[in-house]
Amino acid sequence: MPGVLILEAMAQTAAFLVLDDGKETPTVGYLVGIDKAKFRRKVVPGDQLRIEARISRQKRDLLQTAVEATVDGELAASAVISVVLPSEEHLTKGTG
Repeated sequence: MPGVLILEAMAQTAAFLVLDDGKETPTVGYLVGIDKAKFRRKVVPGDQLRIEARISRQKRDLLQTAVEATVDGELAASAVISVVLPSEEHLTKGTG
């Protein structure tokens, strides 16, 4: 599996952290950065890639997540993925 596709899957996993079921308007996050991306091993056909993300830092509208991809418990890739959350004002302007 090419590294760019692993990063894409990691970014999509990080996006789930911005979902808030309690809000009427769905929250959309915008990918703004990928830092400290490291690839440790190849991911080949037949491997099961497990991706886990956790919030490592949140400051105002910026959310940083630490994401790890593993195969059989062995680290395959890791990165810090940054997402910007739009303010409520921006969300309401776009709907009217």
